Amino acid sequence: MSLAPLPVYWIDASTKYLVALTAGNILLFNNEDGALISALDARVDASVHVDPNSPEVAWAAAPRLCAISKNEEFIAVASDDKMLHVWRPDALEYGREVLLQPLSKRASTMQWTICDLRSMPGQEVVVSDKFGDVWSFPIDNSEPCKKYGPNPPHDPEQLGIRPRLGHVSMITSMAFLGNPEIVPASIITGDRDEHIRISRWGATRASNVVQQYLMGSKSFIGALAIVPRIAAQSVSLSVRRAILSSDGGTTIRIWTDELYEFSLRNVANIDPALIRPYVKLDADVERRREKAAGDCAFKGVFFAEPSGEEPPLVITRLVVVQSSNQFWVMVTWEGATAFAFIPLLAIAMAKESDMLKREDVHIYDVGSPILNTAIVSGSHTTVWIACDDREGFGQGPPLRKYGIEDGKYVPDSRSDPSPLAELTGKPSAIDPTLTAPAATNAKLTALPHVPRALAPPETLSQLCLYSALVTHPKPTSIGLLDNEGAPFAKPLLASSTDAKSKSMIVRQQSGKRAAGRAKNQATILEQYNSQPSR
Repeated sequence: MSLAPLPVYWIDASTKYLVALTAGNILLFNNEDGALISALDARVDASVHVDPNSPEVAWAAAPRLCAISKNEEFIAVASDDKMLHVWRPDALEYGREVLLQPLSKRASTMQWTICDLRSMPGQEVVVSDKFGDVWSFPIDNSEPCKKYGPNPPHDPEQLGIRPRLGHVSMITSMAFLGNPEIVPASIITGDRDEHIRISRWGATRASNVVQQYLMGSKSFIGALAIVPRIAAQSVSLSVRRAILSSDGGTTIRIWTDELYEFSLRNVANIDPALIRPYVKLDADVERRREKAAGDCAFKGVFFAEPSGEEPPLVITRLVVVQSSNQFWVMVTWEGATAFAFIPLLAIAMAKESDMLKREDVHIYDVGSPILNTAIVSGSHTTVWIACDDREGFGQGPPLRKYGIEDGKYVPDSRSDPSPLAELTGKPSAIDPTLTAPAATNAKLTALPHVPRALAPPETLSQLCLYSALVTHPKPTSIGLLDNEGAPFAKPLLASSTDAKSKSMIVRQQSGKRAAGRAKNQATILEQYNSQPSR
């Protein structure tokens, strides 16, 4: 049975470090010389209970998110077993965490920020989960790391920890407002139900105080980005900062700060015909792949015929970058083999009724579906891109490195030394004598290996790496209902019959969660209408 490396699913980078995650590895590289600082094995299958006497009991299971702290002193990793690990870069070993924290639900987004720790600046990791809650965990080195047994209480509230804020829908994006060198004044959160909420943060993290709702989005909020004041001034947007938010898969909204209250300044629409040719994935197939991975009775290599429907477009990231004294916005889509580079000025001057000019949307095709990106700003801005190099999805290398010159992305010509070159260049041949791991009660397995664990075809075919493509769009945001939302999207049902469409709508819009969502929307609208006009 042939083995192949697991794809690099998530990355984060800083001036000093590069962290790369596969379903079976946590890798830490020196970003300056490419040296491998540390490599940890991880369990691929998060659904299996491990023998308490096994050394694997301490391993992270299916690492999903990673983030490097602003001062580069800590690295956080959230995994599908609902655990948050925080290490120092010089002590990246199981058992040497500075924080080992159970989470109530799987993490959806994660960021570091500065906190007030005993009247001194400290570092705090903020995590949102798929239930709609936001949690924050300050890192206090004066306190010993808490140790948990093989079955920790996966409810932080049992440990006396309360969420900082909550939505009634899955949080899909998060950003902070304020000077990046001090404790942020506010937190912005976006969810699957078109809501954007600005809450107070500060030293006391008073996020129960809602400062403002940004109303008007028609679809899920897949990405949020802060436009720095200097960038907003350069395109005559505002004398203060601004906010970029995605609206579904083709719309970007820009909000400006006027008298410390944000208002919608502009709406920019991207022609879906520019990006749709680069989205090769089928949302229905990915949904069935996820179901097969969770079905213990399913054995063998997963395969499904495409539904034939156009895939939905899901914006997953917006990043403001500077090049040649001009500001640009980098846009990535879930499952697309290309990303876009758009002048901030074009977005600021766009008209809602029109598409952005094609010449303003610069498309860069990397040839394989993009899984994640990381940007290191400085005198030489570096863009890292993690790609899906599984057979049938794309081709290697799994990591691509680009620079930005004169407003254009160019492949970084500097060669990386081994072992980072194993990810950015042509990997070494796999030893043909290596065999698949022995049979266990785990459905997904991998053979520990550096730099990337090796997995059999069954495991590779059942990895679910495009969750946003499956979870973000809803019937109300993919054109199944008669409303004004997401005018460019298409239905993603495998068979687009009226009966099946209506059945899906009924399921999605019934139950306690839907009732809570409707109540929350009514409350938001009431608060919005009660605000004094300006």
